[in-house]
Amino acid sequence: MISARVLGPMPAFLRTEAGSRGLNRATEAAGLPHGIEHEDNRFITQRSLMVFLDECARLVGDARVGLAFAPHLTPAEYGVYGRYMLSGPTLLDALRRSRQALRWHSSRDELTVDKSGPLVRFAYRFGSAGAPTYENVAYCAAGVLLNLLRAYLGADWRPERIDLDLRYARAETRAQDVFGCQVRCGADRIGIFMRPETLGVRAPRRSFSSATLADVHRSRARRAPDGVSEVARELVRIQLMDSGVDLEATAERLGLGPRTLQRQLAEHGLQFRDLVTQVRVERARELLAERDLSITDVAAELGYSAPAHFARAFRRETGLSPRHYRRSRAAPAM
Repeated sequence: MISARVLGPMPAFLRTEAGSRGLNRATEAAGLPHGIEHEDNRFITQRSLMVFLDECARLVGDARVGLAFAPHLTPAEYGVYGRYMLSGPTLLDALRRSRQALRWHSSRDELTVDKSGPLVRFAYRFGSAGAPTYENVAYCAAGVLLNLLRAYLGADWRPERIDLDLRYARAETRAQDVFGCQVRCGADRIGIFMRPETLGVRAPRRSFSSATLADVHRSRARRAPDGVSEVARELVRIQLMDSGVDLEATAERLGLGPRTLQRQLAEHGLQFRDLVTQVRVERARELLAERDLSITDVAAELGYSAPAHFARAFRRETGLSPRHYRRSRAAPAM
Protein backbone atom coordinates (compact mmCIF):
# COMPACT_ATOMS: atom_id res chain seq x y z
CA MET A 1 0.00 0.00 0.00
CA ILE A 2 0.99 3.64 -0.31
CA SER A 3 0.06 6.82 1.55
CA ALA A 4 -3.08 8.51 0.24
CA ARG A 5 -1.02 11.72 0.19
CA VAL A 6 0.43 10.60 -3.18
CA LEU A 7 -2.83 11.76 -4.79
CA GLY A 8 -1.73 15.33 -4.02
CA PRO A 9 -3.40 17.87 -6.32
CA MET A 10 -4.75 15.25 -8.75
CA PRO A 11 -8.33 15.18 -7.37
CA ALA A 12 -8.53 19.00 -7.53
CA PHE A 13 -7.21 18.95 -11.10
CA LEU A 14 -9.79 16.36 -12.11
CA ARG A 15 -12.60 18.36 -10.52
CA THR A 16 -11.52 21.37 -12.59
CA GLU A 17 -11.26 19.39 -15.82
CA ALA A 18 -14.17 16.95 -15.46
CA GLY A 19 -16.34 18.49 -12.74
CA SER A 20 -17.42 17.05 -9.40
CA ARG A 21 -19.29 14.27 -11.17
CA GLY A 22 -16.12 13.18 -12.94
CA LEU A 23 -14.15 13.24 -9.69
CA ASN A 24 -16.87 11.16 -8.03
CA ARG A 25 -16.66 8.58 -10.83
CA ALA A 26 -12.89 8.28 -10.53
CA THR A 27 -12.83 7.99 -6.74
CA GLU A 28 -15.64 5.45 -6.75
CA ALA A 29 -13.94 3.36 -9.45
CA ALA A 30 -10.77 3.34 -7.35
CA GLY A 31 -12.66 2.60 -4.13
CA LEU A 32 -11.54 5.80 -2.45
CA PRO A 33 -13.49 8.05 -0.04
CA HIS A 34 -13.61 11.73 -0.93
CA GLY A 35 -10.95 13.85 0.74
CA ILE A 36 -8.67 10.92 1.59
CA GLU A 37 -5.74 12.64 -0.16
CA HIS A 38 -5.47 15.09 2.77
CA GLU A 39 -5.00 12.42 5.46
CA ASP A 40 -1.51 11.52 6.67
CA ASN A 41 -2.51 8.25 8.30
CA ARG A 42 -4.54 6.67 5.49
CA PHE A 43 -3.18 4.25 2.92
CA ILE A 44 -4.51 3.09 -0.44
CA THR A 45 -3.51 0.15 -2.59
CA GLN A 46 -1.15 0.67 -5.50
CA ARG A 47 -3.94 -0.75 -7.64
CA SER A 48 -6.36 1.96 -6.47
CA LEU A 49 -3.83 4.61 -7.46
CA MET A 50 -3.49 3.08 -10.93
CA VAL A 51 -7.28 2.82 -11.36
CA PHE A 52 -7.71 6.46 -10.30
CA LEU A 53 -5.12 7.61 -12.85
CA ASP A 54 -6.67 5.41 -15.53
CA GLU A 55 -10.06 7.02 -14.88
CA CYS A 56 -8.47 10.48 -14.97
CA ALA A 57 -6.97 9.66 -18.37
CA ARG A 58 -10.33 8.51 -19.71
CA LEU A 59 -12.28 11.47 -18.33
CA VAL A 60 -9.93 14.18 -19.64
CA GLY A 61 -9.18 12.41 -22.92
CA ASP A 62 -5.41 12.14 -22.37
CA ALA A 63 -4.00 8.61 -22.31
CA ARG A 64 -0.79 9.94 -20.72
CA VAL A 65 -2.36 12.24 -18.17
CA GLY A 66 0.53 11.46 -15.80
CA LEU A 67 2.71 13.73 -17.93
CA ALA A 68 0.23 16.55 -17.33
CA PHE A 69 0.34 15.90 -13.58
CA ALA A 70 4.11 15.37 -13.27
CA PRO A 71 5.30 19.02 -13.14
CA HIS A 72 2.90 19.75 -10.27
CA LEU A 73 3.64 16.75 -8.02
CA THR A 74 6.10 17.54 -5.24
CA PRO A 75 7.20 15.99 -1.93
CA ALA A 76 5.59 18.99 -0.23
CA GLU A 77 2.24 17.28 -0.99
CA TYR A 78 3.28 14.26 1.12
CA GLY A 79 2.55 15.78 4.51
CA VAL A 80 5.08 15.23 7.29
CA TYR A 81 6.99 12.64 5.23
CA GLY A 82 7.58 15.27 2.55
CA ARG A 83 8.55 17.89 5.12
CA TYR A 84 11.01 15.41 6.65
CA MET A 85 12.71 14.91 3.28
CA LEU A 86 12.86 18.63 2.59
CA SER A 87 14.34 19.30 6.06
CA GLY A 88 17.62 17.65 5.03
CA PRO A 89 20.50 20.19 5.20
CA THR A 90 21.90 19.02 1.84
CA LEU A 91 20.47 17.23 -1.18
CA LEU A 92 22.27 14.02 -0.16
CA ASP A 93 20.65 14.27 3.28
CA ALA A 94 17.24 14.68 1.61
CA LEU A 95 17.79 11.54 -0.49
CA ARG A 96 18.88 9.57 2.57
CA ARG A 97 15.82 10.76 4.46
CA SER A 98 13.52 9.72 1.62
CA ARG A 99 14.87 6.17 1.92
CA GLN A 100 14.95 6.10 5.72
CA ALA A 101 11.26 6.96 6.15
CA LEU A 102 9.93 5.16 3.06
CA ARG A 103 8.43 2.30 5.10
CA TRP A 104 6.10 4.84 6.71
CA HIS A 105 5.01 5.99 3.26
CA SER A 106 4.60 2.78 1.28
CA SER A 107 5.11 -0.97 1.27
CA ARG A 108 6.97 -2.90 -1.47
CA ASP A 109 8.39 0.30 -2.99
CA GLU A 110 12.14 0.93 -3.14
CA LEU A 111 14.34 4.04 -3.26
CA THR A 112 18.06 3.80 -4.00
CA VAL A 113 20.99 6.17 -4.50
CA ASP A 114 23.74 4.68 -6.69
CA LYS A 115 27.03 6.61 -6.68
CA SER A 116 29.17 3.91 -8.32
CA GLY A 117 29.35 5.38 -11.84
CA PRO A 118 30.30 8.76 -13.30
CA LEU A 119 26.73 9.92 -12.65
CA VAL A 120 24.61 9.49 -9.53
CA ARG A 121 21.32 7.65 -10.06
CA PHE A 122 18.43 8.42 -7.71
CA ALA A 123 16.02 5.58 -8.46
CA TYR A 124 12.54 4.42 -7.51
CA ARG A 125 10.78 1.09 -7.95
CA PHE A 126 6.97 1.11 -7.57
CA GLY A 127 5.59 -2.01 -5.90
CA SER A 128 3.24 -2.75 -8.83
CA ALA A 129 5.54 -1.64 -11.64
CA GLY A 130 4.82 -3.39 -14.89
CA ALA A 131 1.06 -3.72 -14.33
CA PRO A 132 -1.06 -3.00 -17.44
CA THR A 133 -2.16 0.42 -16.11
CA TYR A 134 1.22 1.41 -14.63
CA GLU A 135 2.35 3.92 -17.28
CA ASN A 136 0.84 7.07 -15.75
CA VAL A 137 2.16 6.16 -12.31
CA ALA A 138 5.67 6.09 -13.80
CA TYR A 139 5.30 9.62 -15.16
CA CYS A 140 3.93 10.90 -11.85
CA ALA A 141 6.69 9.23 -9.82
CA ALA A 142 9.38 10.69 -12.08
CA GLY A 143 7.82 14.11 -11.56
CA VAL A 144 7.97 13.77 -7.77
CA LEU A 145 11.61 12.62 -7.82
CA LEU A 146 12.58 15.44 -10.14
CA ASN A 147 10.81 18.06 -8.05
CA LEU A 148 12.51 16.78 -4.88
CA LEU A 149 15.85 17.46 -6.57
CA ARG A 150 14.71 20.84 -7.86
CA ALA A 151 13.75 21.89 -4.32
CA TYR A 152 17.52 22.01 -3.73
CA LEU A 153 18.90 22.69 -7.20
CA GLY A 154 16.39 25.25 -8.46
CA ALA A 155 13.27 25.10 -10.60
CA ASP A 156 15.27 25.40 -13.83
CA TRP A 157 17.71 22.57 -13.04
CA ARG A 158 17.74 19.68 -15.50
CA PRO A 159 19.09 16.18 -14.90
CA GLU A 160 21.53 14.49 -17.27
CA ARG A 161 18.76 12.06 -18.20
CA ILE A 162 15.73 10.18 -16.85
CA ASP A 163 15.14 6.45 -17.22
CA LEU A 164 11.61 5.04 -17.12
CA ASP A 165 10.72 1.42 -16.40
CA LEU A 166 8.31 1.29 -19.34
CA ARG A 167 8.70 -1.26 -22.10
CA TYR A 168 7.90 1.11 -24.94
CA ALA A 169 9.05 4.54 -26.05
CA ARG A 170 5.87 5.95 -27.60
CA ALA A 171 5.79 8.93 -25.25
CA GLU A 172 9.52 9.66 -25.05
CA THR A 173 9.30 12.89 -27.07
CA ARG A 174 6.48 14.31 -24.95
CA ALA A 175 8.22 13.13 -21.75
CA GLN A 176 11.43 14.89 -22.82
CA ASP A 177 9.47 18.11 -23.34
CA VAL A 178 7.86 17.80 -19.89
CA PHE A 179 11.00 16.82 -17.95
CA GLY A 180 13.43 18.98 -19.93
CA CYS A 181 16.03 16.29 -20.56
CA GLN A 182 16.73 13.06 -22.41
CA VAL A 183 14.30 10.26 -21.46
CA ARG A 184 14.93 6.56 -22.06
CA CYS A 185 12.49 3.69 -21.62
CA GLY A 186 13.24 0.05 -20.87
CA ALA A 187 15.02 0.51 -17.52
CA ASP A 188 14.54 -1.74 -14.49
CA ARG A 189 13.28 1.22 -12.43
CA ILE A 190 12.73 4.97 -12.68
CA GLY A 191 16.06 6.77 -12.44
CA ILE A 192 17.11 10.42 -12.30
CA PHE A 193 20.77 10.89 -13.29
CA MET A 194 22.83 13.83 -11.98
CA ARG A 195 26.42 14.90 -11.51
CA PRO A 196 28.01 13.89 -8.17
CA GLU A 197 28.73 17.49 -7.11
CA THR A 198 25.00 18.24 -6.91
CA LEU A 199 24.68 16.01 -3.81
CA GLY A 200 26.46 18.59 -1.65
CA VAL A 201 24.15 21.47 -2.54
CA ARG A 202 22.63 22.91 0.61
CA ALA A 203 18.94 23.55 1.10
CA PRO A 204 17.65 27.06 0.44
CA ARG A 205 16.05 28.95 3.29
CA ARG A 206 12.84 27.17 4.24
CA SER A 207 9.50 28.70 5.20
CA PHE A 208 8.58 25.71 7.39
CA SER A 209 9.97 24.21 10.58
CA SER A 210 12.14 21.11 10.37
CA ALA A 211 10.56 17.67 10.70
CA THR A 212 12.16 14.65 12.37
CA LEU A 213 11.77 10.93 11.82
CA ALA A 214 9.83 10.85 15.10
CA ASP A 215 7.41 13.38 13.59
CA VAL A 216 6.85 11.03 10.65
CA HIS A 217 6.19 8.15 13.05
CA ARG A 218 3.67 10.19 15.00
CA SER A 219 1.90 11.49 11.93
CA ARG A 220 1.52 8.07 10.33
CA ALA A 221 1.05 6.17 13.61
CA ARG A 222 2.07 2.95 11.83
CA ARG A 223 4.04 1.68 8.89
CA ALA A 224 2.39 1.14 5.53
CA PRO A 225 0.27 -2.03 5.69
CA ASP A 226 1.81 -5.06 3.97
CA GLY A 227 0.65 -8.65 3.46
CA VAL A 228 -2.87 -9.70 2.53
CA SER A 229 -4.38 -9.55 6.03
CA GLU A 230 -2.99 -6.07 6.83
CA VAL A 231 -4.01 -4.70 3.43
CA ALA A 232 -7.49 -6.22 3.60
CA ARG A 233 -7.92 -4.75 7.08
CA GLU A 234 -6.96 -1.30 5.78
CA LEU A 235 -9.36 -1.59 2.86
CA VAL A 236 -12.18 -2.44 5.27
CA ARG A 237 -11.29 0.70 7.29
CA ILE A 238 -11.48 2.79 4.11
CA GLN A 239 -14.85 1.29 3.19
CA LEU A 240 -16.19 2.06 6.67
CA MET A 241 -15.28 5.71 6.08
CA ASP A 242 -17.31 5.94 2.90
CA SER A 243 -19.79 3.11 2.39
CA GLY A 244 -20.73 -0.42 3.35
CA VAL A 245 -18.06 -3.12 3.50
CA ASP A 246 -18.14 -5.56 0.62
CA LEU A 247 -16.07 -8.72 0.07
CA GLU A 248 -16.13 -8.45 -3.72
CA ALA A 249 -15.02 -4.80 -3.66
CA THR A 250 -12.22 -5.59 -1.21
CA ALA A 251 -10.97 -8.46 -3.35
CA GLU A 252 -11.16 -6.37 -6.52
CA ARG A 253 -9.02 -3.61 -4.99
CA LEU A 254 -6.43 -6.25 -4.18
CA GLY A 255 -6.55 -7.60 -7.74
CA LEU A 256 -7.95 -10.91 -6.44
CA GLY A 257 -11.14 -12.92 -6.76
CA PRO A 258 -13.36 -13.19 -3.63
CA ARG A 259 -12.55 -16.89 -3.13
CA THR A 260 -8.83 -16.27 -3.50
CA LEU A 261 -8.99 -13.51 -0.89
CA GLN A 262 -10.93 -15.75 1.50
CA ARG A 263 -8.43 -18.56 0.98
CA GLN A 264 -5.44 -16.29 1.60
CA LEU A 265 -7.04 -14.88 4.75
CA ALA A 266 -7.74 -18.42 5.94
CA GLU A 267 -4.01 -19.13 5.66
CA HIS A 268 -3.58 -16.42 8.31
CA GLY A 269 -6.34 -17.93 10.48
CA LEU A 270 -8.90 -15.28 9.49
CA GLN A 271 -12.31 -15.19 7.90
CA PHE A 272 -13.40 -12.04 6.11
CA ARG A 273 -16.47 -11.52 8.30
CA ASP A 274 -14.32 -11.83 11.44
CA LEU A 275 -11.86 -9.28 10.06
CA VAL A 276 -14.74 -6.87 9.35
CA THR A 277 -16.04 -7.34 12.89
CA GLN A 278 -12.60 -6.63 14.37
CA VAL A 279 -12.20 -3.43 12.36
CA ARG A 280 -15.74 -2.29 13.23
CA VAL A 281 -15.07 -2.81 16.94
CA GLU A 282 -11.75 -0.92 16.71
CA ARG A 283 -13.50 1.95 14.96
CA ALA A 284 -16.41 1.81 17.42
CA ARG A 285 -14.02 2.26 20.34
CA GLU A 286 -12.50 5.30 18.64
CA LEU A 287 -15.92 6.83 17.92
CA LEU A 288 -17.25 6.14 21.40
CA ALA A 289 -14.26 8.06 22.80
CA GLU A 290 -15.77 11.15 21.13
CA ARG A 291 -18.39 11.95 23.73
CA ASP A 292 -20.23 14.45 21.58
CA LEU A 293 -21.33 11.60 19.28
CA SER A 294 -24.50 9.78 20.32
CA ILE A 295 -24.72 5.99 20.26
CA THR A 296 -27.12 6.38 17.34
CA ASP A 297 -24.52 8.46 15.48
CA VAL A 298 -21.85 5.83 16.09
CA ALA A 299 -24.11 3.01 14.88
CA ALA A 300 -24.94 4.90 11.69
CA GLU A 301 -21.27 5.74 11.09
CA LEU A 302 -20.42 2.05 11.25
CA GLY A 303 -23.18 1.04 8.82
CA TYR A 304 -25.63 -0.56 11.26
CA SER A 305 -29.29 -0.20 10.35
CA ALA A 306 -30.29 0.33 14.00
CA PRO A 307 -28.51 1.19 17.27
CA ALA A 308 -29.76 -2.06 18.81
CA HIS A 309 -27.94 -4.10 16.15
CA PHE A 310 -24.75 -2.20 16.88
CA ALA A 311 -25.18 -2.64 20.64
CA ARG A 312 -25.61 -6.41 20.32
CA ALA A 313 -22.56 -6.77 18.06
CA PHE A 314 -20.42 -4.58 20.31
CA ARG A 315 -21.46 -6.46 23.48
CA ARG A 316 -20.74 -9.79 21.78
CA GLU A 317 -17.17 -8.71 21.01
CA THR A 318 -16.30 -6.70 24.13
CA GLY A 319 -18.63 -7.95 26.86
CA LEU A 320 -19.91 -4.39 27.40
CA SER A 321 -22.70 -2.36 25.92
CA PRO A 322 -21.58 0.79 24.07
CA ARG A 323 -22.98 2.91 26.90
CA HIS A 324 -21.11 0.96 29.60
CA TYR A 325 -17.92 0.99 27.54
CA ARG A 326 -18.15 4.76 27.22
CA ARG A 327 -18.65 5.13 30.98
CA SER A 328 -15.67 2.86 31.69
CA ARG A 329 -13.51 5.12 29.53
CA ALA A 330 -14.67 8.36 31.09
CA ALA A 331 -11.83 10.77 31.73
CA PRO A 332 -11.12 11.60 35.37
CA ALA A 333 -12.35 14.99 36.55
CA MET A 334 -9.77 17.76 36.13
